[in-house]
Amino acid sequence: MKYAVIDVKCEAPYRKIFMVHIPKTAGSTINHLMAKCLGADHVLTHIENRVGALTALNSPPPNILFVSGHHRFPEVIDAVERSQWFVFFNLRNPVEHLISHLKYLKALGNPQDEARRSEHTSEIQQMARRLWEIKLNNIDTIHRFINEEFAEGIQLFDNCQTRYLIWYRAEKIGQSDADEALRALEAADFVGVTESLAKTLLAIGKTLGVIIDYSSNDHINKSLISERVNLNDPAILSYYREAVKWDAALYVAAKSRA
Repeated sequence: MKYAVIDVKCEAPYRKIFMVHIPKTAGSTINHLMAKCLGADHVLTHIENRVGALTALNSPPPNILFVSGHHRFPEVIDAVERSQWFVFFNLRNPVEHLISHLKYLKALGNPQDEARRSEHTSEIQQMARRLWEIKLNNIDTIHRFINEEFAEGIQLFDNCQTRYLIWYRAEKIGQSDADEALRALEAADFVGVTESLAKTLLAIGKTLGVIIDYSSNDHINKSLISERVNLNDPAILSYYREAVKWDAALYVAAKSRA
């Protein structure tokens, strides 16, 4: 992949970039592209792992141009000076997103992948081991897994994209939460969709003053399991659609703005 960088080290950009990194929406791909384009010393990723990182955003090192983290959109908006930061996020087809998210956790439960699993919390490890035992087409068991078996299940899988755009909710997402998430679309500087990643990269490039040749992406996350969810089965498709109905409303609204 080729990158042409225009005066990035010589001329400060109009605004620095903050990506609200919603899991499984091509955020890791964007992180990778930004590090290659700008240089690793201009990029901070996964700042959720850095104590006090959000509060420090208004006085970051001058070399930092791109920052991302698994933080909720309202947290970021409250923390940053908007005149200094271009805040954006990507959304993804909701059914595909939920299935991809489930596959990621299920792959983590592989008995032969103890090393990777041990990097996560004990609850995530327990959830991963349990999900390894469940077929994703077994919708009754998947429903119980998400909604009943683990305290973290709802937070991870119940309309996860909507959750990232609102303040923390312990309960399942409802209409008022969905309305709040829709308002976040108006408050963001840019909302992309994973299926049109080129537009997201163009928006980033315009803000930073760079040109990114993304015609040959060399960093694409692929599922570590090949299990197929049979969306040709009306009952299975109906279940997954209902499970992400608020994310679906958000996604449709985002695409209408693109």
